[in-house]
Amino acid sequence: MMGRILVIGLDGATFEVIEPLISEGKLPTIERLLREGTRAVLESTAFPHSAPAWTSCMTGVNPGKHGVFGFGVRDDQNNYRFQLPNSTTVRAKTLPRLLSEYGKYSVLINEPISFPPYPINGTIISGMLTPQGARFTFPPEFQQELLKGVPNYVTEVSPFDFDLENTAGKGAYAAALFDTIQARTQAAQFLMEKETWDFFMVVFTELDRVQHHFWAEMDKSHLFHHQKDSSLNRVIPRTYEALDEAVRIITEARPSDAQVFVVSDHGAGPLEKIFYLNKFLEERGFLTLKTPILSGKQNPVKALIRKIPGTEAVYNRLVRLNRKRKQQSFKASDPRHYQQKIAQWVAEEMVDWDRTQAFTDHYGVRINRKGREPKGIVSPGKESQKILNDLREQLLGLRFPHNGKPVITDLREGSEVYHGPFAHLAPDLITFMDVGNPHPSYFTREVFRDSLVTTGAHKKDGIFIAWGPGIRQNHSLGRAYIVDVAPTATYTVGIPLTPEMDGRVLDIFDQGLDPLKLSDRRGTSMLSQEGEMTYTSEQESEIKDKLKSLGYLD
Repeated sequence: MMGRILVIGLDGATFEVIEPLISEGKLPTIERLLREGTRAVLESTAFPHSAPAWTSCMTGVNPGKHGVFGFGVRDDQNNYRFQLPNSTTVRAKTLPRLLSEYGKYSVLINEPISFPPYPINGTIISGMLTPQGARFTFPPEFQQELLKGVPNYVTEVSPFDFDLENTAGKGAYAAALFDTIQARTQAAQFLMEKETWDFFMVVFTELDRVQHHFWAEMDKSHLFHHQKDSSLNRVIPRTYEALDEAVRIITEARPSDAQVFVVSDHGAGPLEKIFYLNKFLEERGFLTLKTPILSGKQNPVKALIRKIPGTEAVYNRLVRLNRKRKQQSFKASDPRHYQQKIAQWVAEEMVDWDRTQAFTDHYGVRINRKGREPKGIVSPGKESQKILNDLREQLLGLRFPHNGKPVITDLREGSEVYHGPFAHLAPDLITFMDVGNPHPSYFTREVFRDSLVTTGAHKKDGIFIAWGPGIRQNHSLGRAYIVDVAPTATYTVGIPLTPEMDGRVLDIFDQGLDPLKLSDRRGTSMLSQEGEMTYTSEQESEIKDKLKSLGYLD
């Protein structure tokens, strides 16, 4: 089989919303693709976030092989800080890189971990981790051509540019996201007509954004639905409808011989309470802060930074800069904005590492182990295992205060979940929740807090739809996995899978699968990095603002 493949990514799409909308006649394109194609529930990575999930989708390997476990990458083994991932920190070959080795031409639009755009046989428009004002295309000169053809193209609409605590601000944010869907669709059309390609992928992240911020408006059973403005109840359904139209336009513009995959990196559901894992660890005696965050009206950030030389000046400067902003999610006097700004720096200083056994590192629990952590106190072996066992027992017994449901649905050790040359960078204990994930903040007075602004979060089950010539019709695979997408696309294009690919080729084809092709594995998925790019402090602050507003980072 030698073919072409169009992949349309709908970040956060879930059949739990799609199927009711189809029953209402609202999604005619997706309904047709399901009727004339093959579907599956697509299970995400263990930590169902865009960074590891889209990277696994693009490489066909688990995070233990590509090295991206979340939106935080360990800065240095000599400290406890994390930096943002980017395309140079991905340790496995993405589909465009792999296909380039065989002379295949690729187009990649808005895949989240694609900045800086890297050299391929093809074209890249980078995604959500692109700093404002940075060059975001490969080849570099294509950016001017793109903006001439699609003048209003932007890589990301930042929630921090809107007041999401009132109806007018949320309405303006939704309108900006709808405009972005249109611009993204126009960019895809522009490149579809301009290039002769073998692999074409465009990711729409706008659905994920509205599901984070408008779930309570849509969901009548949500704890805070009654507090929301009814005029915004249909923002999420309207986004699905807008994307249904985008899928129609793009699929109709493709060459008729190209097969189509519609995929999401994870699903979505209602978020009602935020669970602060570091506060839980503190209360249970696993973690100790130098300056405890106490209940009451005191500003915990100010109380802390006054004890750390040099940080109060930074705080005051942030206050002054914030007052110059026209729109903000938080008032200038509200410590939540500043705790987000400086948490990454201050966290290392506020934790008493000499008395801390365990902490959360954004996507699980990490033991403060001797010989591995800069100030480790826990011996490897029996002592570490005892702490893990104690944590397992206490976390699995934890219940949400408002409904009595389990907070943690499963716990697995990192070595059970990940494998590969970078598996040692994974957390020691992976926490699974029905919706969302534990929040990593140190700056909180409570283990649980109402989630009033971000009312939706990720679930593990996304979507997979295959459609086009040679695809089995009206067929269901049941369940597939995010790592299956790249091997299936590779098989479709007609090049060998690599030995490292963890996923399988999905049985979606009328003619079945060729055993000889499946067994013919060549080359390698592993990528030798000659040098990593790092963001400037200003760029990192800007991008972290976006991620924090979505609940991805502290």
